[in-house]
Amino acid sequence: MKRDFNGWLRSLGAHAPVASLTALREWNINHQRAGAIKYGQTNLDISDEMDVVADRARYDSDRRKDIRLSKTNGLDAAIQGNKLDALLFPGVSSANIAARTGYPTVTVPYALLPVPNGTMIRIGRSGYFTSAAAAAGQIGALVPARSEPATNARRVTRPARISIIAS
Repeated sequence: MKRDFNGWLRSLGAHAPVASLTALREWNINHQRAGAIKYGQTNLDISDEMDVVADRARYDSDRRKDIRLSKTNGLDAAIQGNKLDALLFPGVSSANIAARTGYPTVTVPYALLPVPNGTMIRIGRSGYFTSAAAAAGQIGALVPARSEPATNARRVTRPARISIIAS
């Protein structure tokens, strides 16, 4: 991040609000009481400490481990090993693991709970999509159709094979 952020700042020339990532971190610390870093800046601190060239081997090793745990032994193993069409996660909790593998996540608003301001239930679906139409079809099979109000059911030619992951 440091290399790219500093490059972006250089591209702004005289219009750059700060000179570097280090300068941004220092500004945040100096303005902390005003709420500049409400949620902290750990990611900025770590990024500023890293040396892209010197830390490359560690990054590559961490990335291989990430792929092995999240893709090979994670989503791929769950989907292929159980012959599933989808993995359902409550909310958007699948976005992180799916992003690590390079897989997309589709989040579908599913229902409103009867509470004063209405809380949306969302379903996150991660895994393989052969096309946008396939993704829509797989997710569509999980969402109650509004076109059949008498039964509130959707007709599917083949039920989706899914596994629900509770978090």
